[in-house]
Amino acid sequence: MDWSIFWTAFGAIGGAVGAIGGVTGIVALFQTREANQLMKDANDTAEEANRVAAESLKTAQTANQLAGHANQIGEQANLIAQRALTAGLDQTVYHWTAQYDAEGSVLRVVNDCGLDARDVHVIVHHEGEVVAEGHAALISAVGVLELDAPLMLDELRKDARGYGDGFYGTPRVKVSISVTWVSEFGVHRSLESEQGFGYTKRTKILS
Repeated sequence: MDWSIFWTAFGAIGGAVGAIGGVTGIVALFQTREANQLMKDANDTAEEANRVAAESLKTAQTANQLAGHANQIGEQANLIAQRALTAGLDQTVYHWTAQYDAEGSVLRVVNDCGLDARDVHVIVHHEGEVVAEGHAALISAVGVLELDAPLMLDELRKDARGYGDGFYGTPRVKVSISVTWVSEFGVHRSLESEQGFGYTKRTKILS
């Protein structure tokens, strides 16, 4: 047997096998790189999807907040419109009177009409100083709110001393009476009246 021929053939086969292995390795290397690139692309895509989802969630939350603000504004607008309509329909006329009882040092404020008045506040000023005040949750038709007013009596006595002996006059104290109330239709009303009161019980119309 010619061994040189055998070894030559064996070497050729080995070379061929080595070449095939090299090619296979190169192919495997390219496939690995391609697989890695595909995985990277997939990760990038997933990150982008998460970012888009986060932005969408943020946009949805902002839209919900804007919708909530819009609802609040709509409710406030409806309330204002309702109040304006109520005020337009409220043509009721209230009459208030006041009488000072110097003996008891009491100022009586009267709801002198046929309509109820709610949340009534009365403040009496004399030369910028509060000399009497009072509040009532409800004053019915022709109802009375009595205010203790000793400071008014003090001012009345001061005015009386100013006349001196032998001079006849009519002492009185000038006050500003502020009345605020809520009408039967729920409309806030107010008035302020300048009046003078003396020792004689006289009814004053506040207007």
